Amino acid sequence: MNEHPLMLLCAGACTSIGLSVAATLAAFEAGISRTVEIEEVAAVASQLELLPPEMDRASRCHWLACAALLDALEPLSEFRELRMPLLLATSDEHLTDDPATLHAALAGCEPRITLERPERYHFADGRSAWFSCMETAARLIADGQPLVAICAVDSGCDLSSLRALASRGELLDDRHPDGIIPGEGAAVTILTSEEGARRLRRTPWTRIRAAARGREQRHFRQDRSSLADGLTSVLRSLRKRQQGWRADAIYSPQPGVVYWSRELTMALLRNAALCPEPLNVVSLADGLGDCGAAGAALAVSLAALKIHRGELARVLAYGEANLGHVGACLLETP
Repeated sequence: MNEHPLMLLCAGACTSIGLSVAATLAAFEAGISRTVEIEEVAAVASQLELLPPEMDRASRCHWLACAALLDALEPLSEFRELRMPLLLATSDEHLTDDPATLHAALAGCEPRITLERPERYHFADGRSAWFSCMETAARLIADGQPLVAICAVDSGCDLSSLRALASRGELLDDRHPDGIIPGEGAAVTILTSEEGARRLRRTPWTRIRAAARGREQRHFRQDRSSLADGLTSVLRSLRKRQQGWRADAIYSPQPGVVYWSRELTMALLRNAALCPEPLNVVSLADGLGDCGAAGAALAVSLAALKIHRGELARVLAYGEANLGHVGACLLETP
């Protein structure tokens, strides 16, 4: 990826605070958030108002993903026909999700777009799943695919998911001050090469300068305190491969609980050369809640739009799943 960086051509999103990536960014930067009290679990969640509270998880994910896809395709509306593989990034904890049904639903969202299903198209790696998809996208593009789409989607706002979180004591409430506010959302990113962007006569939103993945053995779902070894190694890999590269901001999708905050602090102290001065960490969970597997893709999409607008030049984006999968990438002005 260092010799031939990937280009993020454009992106789309759907979240509890915006039905597009532009609307989500505007609301987030205005300090807007949407939390709804869920009487069944005596806690709050960041639900999309348009979706009925009783809608099940699969239906919510399908709706969010289709909305994000249509938003992502809007900048390419002048092309009457497009064909590209579609990769899916989903939860590492809802293994009953049906990726084939979701892929088919997305393939039917826009008739002028043909979304193909590669042999390996689904990655259930939670908040780091987008980075797993990106590695596969890089190989597909190197093999001649002009465009590759990645859809990352998740919801923790259906009643079944909320009850499961409540039973584990993970929801933010008076008894659990270190709990989370569940969120929901989807992001679709369309990747290409530098040559692909030139052929389409489009200016990409951002260049993905480098990326790395790893694994945290002392992950969120086990009992020992994290030593941040997984995130540290991922950031160290990026730092050594891109010496002298320093971010203007760090975009994080992690919930604002002690485990994740402590881990990020330790990893950044060991990789200070990558960090902005002064430190500038943008926490998406402050406005969107915990969007799970959609989190990293949303972080990348919002950061990419900021870079595209000239408001940032370099961003470090990362994501770590509850079961320990870690990914990060360096975004910069193309």
